[in-house]
Amino acid sequence: MRTPQMADLEYRNVCNPASILTFSEAPPSSRPRLRAPSKEERVSKTVHRAATLIAIAGLLVACSNGGGAGSSGEQSVNATEKEWQISLANATFHSGDLTIKVHNDGDKEHEFVIRKTDLDSAELPTNSDGEVVEDDSRLSEAGDPSEIGSVKPGEDQTITLKDLQPGHYVIFCNIHDQDLLHYQKGMHTDFTVQ
Repeated sequence: MRTPQMADLEYRNVCNPASILTFSEAPPSSRPRLRAPSKEERVSKTVHRAATLIAIAGLLVACSNGGGAGSSGEQSVNATEKEWQISLANATFHSGDLTIKVHNDGDKEHEFVIRKTDLDSAELPTNSDGEVVEDDSRLSEAGDPSEIGSVKPGEDQTITLKDLQPGHYVIFCNIHDQDLLHYQKGMHTDFTVQ
């Protein structure tokens, strides 16, 4: 049903388009009814926005040079050595330069040896004493240098590997201290360059 106010509005719009009413000037009966969002809807919208921001921040960190696998340029990663393990903050990188920041969180001195190989870090060739044969033909040096010979307890050291090519890499400690073989105790890990 057409009201007199609607007819008046239509007449003014046809005769004088510049006089089109704004939403606030429209008659109350023609305005859509808006309802305030409920508390649950407001919380849900806030949570959704926060999750979106966290996801975007995560992507930015993952794609940055400081967070691991960047798309170009130098990448860096933190590594920790302690009895009897080596851990990396990230285990997948892109080809190119990689800086590894090594921290010895243990009570003993450790090595940090890096080699490129198709072998799993737990299956490296060893000699009769149980030490890894670092110059075995199935292991190739990852760079120059490709190891840190000594990381003392509590110490931090850095090594930069230049122009890493795609493949599988291993890191291990090859210290043989009396009857204690660090590699045999589990001080090894793997990483991949894509």
